[in-house]
Amino acid sequence: MPGNQICRTVAGTPVSVHSYDGMEWLPQIGKLWVGGGSSWRSGAGHPQAFLFDPRTRKWERAPDIFGDWLQSDYDPVNHALLVTGSQTGAIRMLDGRTLKTIGQSGRSWTFDDVSGAFDFHRRLFVALGTRQMIVWALPKGPPPPNGFLPGGDLRKTARIENGQRVDFHPPLAHRAALVYHPPSRRFVMWNGDPTIYVLDPETWVWSEIKPKGTEAPSTWRDAERKQLRSAGIYGRWRWLPDYGVFLGYNDEAGVPWLFKMP
Repeated sequence: MPGNQICRTVAGTPVSVHSYDGMEWLPQIGKLWVGGGSSWRSGAGHPQAFLFDPRTRKWERAPDIFGDWLQSDYDPVNHALLVTGSQTGAIRMLDGRTLKTIGQSGRSWTFDDVSGAFDFHRRLFVALGTRQMIVWALPKGPPPPNGFLPGGDLRKTARIENGQRVDFHPPLAHRAALVYHPPSRRFVMWNGDPTIYVLDPETWVWSEIKPKGTEAPSTWRDAERKQLRSAGIYGRWRWLPDYGVFLGYNDEAGVPWLFKMP
């Protein structure tokens, strides 16, 4: 790899990087998109993106994206890929077939390692970080002709304690995964521990679910020493609509975990 910004092999395939949340399935073309991330040794962000075709098992280059730690989701209404960058502080909308940029906001916020999810009913893209949440309210239709999208806004969240609204931000949010759950129209977060956190975007209130049955594999390799089992969940928490369950994974020596909303 000749240089921190060249994250591909001589054969043109991507090398191992810290990919964070920059990975999405594109149904219009039937390929997996992977973009951004940081080099393994230096941590420097890179702008390269790739497509993987599961039918041919081959990689190909895709248009460059932010040289950043990315958060992404797919907009099924506009058939578009939505991508934000932690340090870039902007959101970009790409055509889901050609991957050409069709909309972008100005720089609004910079934040730490986060996970992002898109509520396509309310048109809200949410980026969840360590101590803050950024929300982009996107147009209900396609982006305007000039391609300009509104910037993100800082949003405080809370939970209900003894009937009172109290400021609250879920623990280990910077290493968690946030996914939109269309049946309940809520966001569901998993940070790798046995608790599931659910956010209602109507009230911005969090609630907690303690799953029954088989517990999720612990996020701690050594809880007393606060040693995490993995660097984070990010894209390893997915809603599987065909099966009505979430699939999570946080242990390279374990197996995926399935969770069904009560």
